[in-house]
Amino acid sequence: MKYFFPFIILLSVCVSASAQTKEWERVGAVSFTGIARQSSSKIVLTTSHGYLYSSTNEGSTWDRKKVDDTLNLVDVAFVDSLHGVILEHYEHVLFTSDGGNSWKYSNIPLSGQLNHIAYTSINTAFVCDSLGNIWQTSNRGDSWNRQYHSNPEYSPDSALSHIFFLDSQVGFVTGLHGIFLTTVDGGVHWNKKEIGAGDSIPLSGIDFFNKNVGVVCGYKYFYTTTNGGVTWKTHTQPDNATYYLNVVKLISDHEFFGFAPSGQVYYSANLGDTVGVSLIVGNVEAFSTIYTGLFTPGKGAFVAGNAGLIASSLDGRNWTAKNQCTGGIMESLGKGLVHAISEDAPFFVTSTDGGITWNGDYTKTLFFVGLHFTSLDSGFVIQETGDCIQTTNNGKTWAPLNLGLSSFPKQFTYTSFNKYNVGYAVSEKSVVRTSDNGVSWLRVDPVLSHQTPYAGLSSPLFWTFLSVQSLDKQNGFATMSIGDSVFHPTGGQARYGNYHSTLYHTINAGTTWEIMEQAPQLPRSQVVYFKNIQDGFLSCDNGVLYRTVNGGNTWNRVSVGTSTLPINAINFLNDTVGFLASRDQMYSTKDGGNTWAKEIIKLPSDFPSPSFVSFVFPDSNSVIVADNSRFFYRREITGGGTNTVRTEKSSGILQYLYISAFPNPSRGTLQCILHGMYSAPNGVLRAGLFDILGREVIDLTSLAIANNNNQISTFSINTEKLSHGVYTIEYSLNGVSYSKKIAIY
Repeated sequence: MKYFFPFIILLSVCVSASAQTKEWERVGAVSFTGIARQSSSKIVLTTSHGYLYSSTNEGSTWDRKKVDDTLNLVDVAFVDSLHGVILEHYEHVLFTSDGGNSWKYSNIPLSGQLNHIAYTSINTAFVCDSLGNIWQTSNRGDSWNRQYHSNPEYSPDSALSHIFFLDSQVGFVTGLHGIFLTTVDGGVHWNKKEIGAGDSIPLSGIDFFNKNVGVVCGYKYFYTTTNGGVTWKTHTQPDNATYYLNVVKLISDHEFFGFAPSGQVYYSANLGDTVGVSLIVGNVEAFSTIYTGLFTPGKGAFVAGNAGLIASSLDGRNWTAKNQCTGGIMESLGKGLVHAISEDAPFFVTSTDGGITWNGDYTKTLFFVGLHFTSLDSGFVIQETGDCIQTTNNGKTWAPLNLGLSSFPKQFTYTSFNKYNVGYAVSEKSVVRTSDNGVSWLRVDPVLSHQTPYAGLSSPLFWTFLSVQSLDKQNGFATMSIGDSVFHPTGGQARYGNYHSTLYHTINAGTTWEIMEQAPQLPRSQVVYFKNIQDGFLSCDNGVLYRTVNGGNTWNRVSVGTSTLPINAINFLNDTVGFLASRDQMYSTKDGGNTWAKEIIKLPSDFPSPSFVSFVFPDSNSVIVADNSRFFYRREITGGGTNTVRTEKSSGILQYLYISAFPNPSRGTLQCILHGMYSAPNGVLRAGLFDILGREVIDLTSLAIANNNNQISTFSINTEKLSHGVYTIEYSLNGVSYSKKIAIY
């Protein structure tokens, strides 16, 4: 049966694809999601953060253009060098008729997550989604018709994952629970077919070499046909493996390769009768998932995935992989040179072009806390355990470096190095210093007056160093948190009570330290940062920031937004331009730190908010920030830098607000997700369900607030008693609104 639902497109605009300067861009280990050959000489890749990468030399180098950095792009297809289409994860489908210089927006308003697209002619495209729908347009997105839905109850089990057309008439669709659909009339009729998967084996990738030979992959099994899909043969993965194959590509009428998410390559030379297995990128497979693949006769194969992974092969068996890896703690030597390490994964990466591209490998060592390099090739990194490894060839090989610190606790938490090769590292109970680029280290703890009660504290029993800064050859700073104990009223074990923080200063490279008595008595200092010996900042773990301009004699509180989260990082390019991060918020100053303005990184609505950990300036014109998810963000700051703001589409809707509602259409329980709730505690929130006349039928405000986790609010509403028709969920925050239409049947 054919299901026909015409929908008029609500939004149609053209967006320039050229990357904008002075806006934040995710760089480094981006996630590649879709791949297509735009022409015989050009390959294009979509990313999850709204960019299009392209190569005209078979993958040797890649250029990038911004399409829309508020969208999570998931697939791309071209029918010729000018006409192409991009699929976004939720409602949007983008069309180009000028080779990607501009894109026309259309949307499918009642869909679930959009999973895959087939582009069969300049005007015709097919899309499958997570609610079991197949959508078709014959006018380049001006309107969409729903040709099929696999489950009238819109169960998640009905999700469709992949759509493939042999020509304008013959097509196939795969999905969960063994769903396999075929059409021979351009989608007018879709028929469900059993290929051997039953109703429990999820199916995913599908490919045909010609009208007869095809292969379908999925969980634990794959299936082949030699008669155009009339009959299928079931094959078990080698060694009874239970991988979920995402990508499968035929390279002849008897050869194919497939990829498991973990980076394993499956290759068969006899259409699945025997299959070999190899690893595409050695030990990288634990961090890389293959999302998309492409094969062109005479030119070879490409696959791509997350963590910046792009791999190529001429024969489907032997692969060369480029994985940009990721990092979180950075150091810049200027002139575009940046080294970075990750705090929670064995990454070491280098950029020589100001952070645009990154190259690196795995050191097979975990939990880094610091690094210091004197050139592109020579440097060392410090582990949390106090162990150290050094390299003289930019990370190609590593050797142990004995710090000589075995006589005291080494659980390091923070490090700081400067251009004079003087560095400090702090652990819970100690401070160590090197003045010869890590060759030798000396313990230089401040003398602690623990026997003298601090103001407001009684008999301090515990302390811990929190941060340290190496300013120059002689001057350094360290923060310590000191607390007393409070006993249970009825006796028993002591528990921690009051906190006071102490700021220490050394003027002789750590030989002696003095307490900066005038520093604010913060509950728990988080970061100390001095631009010079007079001008410095001290932050608290509740988002409070203090500044001194006279060497610590007096301190004044500085207003920095409304965040109450710890300030993780502060760094200045010069005396006037600086940045700080308060976990999920980032601020910049152009007046030396007197005033701070919020920086906004535009991300797709379903991306979690970053938690920023470090800043560096690769040169005098740009800044890079790293987050704790091992991603980099970069922007230019020419002319002192400007504070970016979120851009609006022609609809007037700010892109960080978004509503997910499913199933849609609905009858019974409707699941709702309001995105962008991280700003809700500081804004005026309003949410409601309205009928077609604009009357509010359900007030959702209390539900939205009660279920807010500072990123999204997830709740459900009962639609059983609502009349049939179209309703609107409206979500208003700080005077900005977003709405989504739903249908009640």
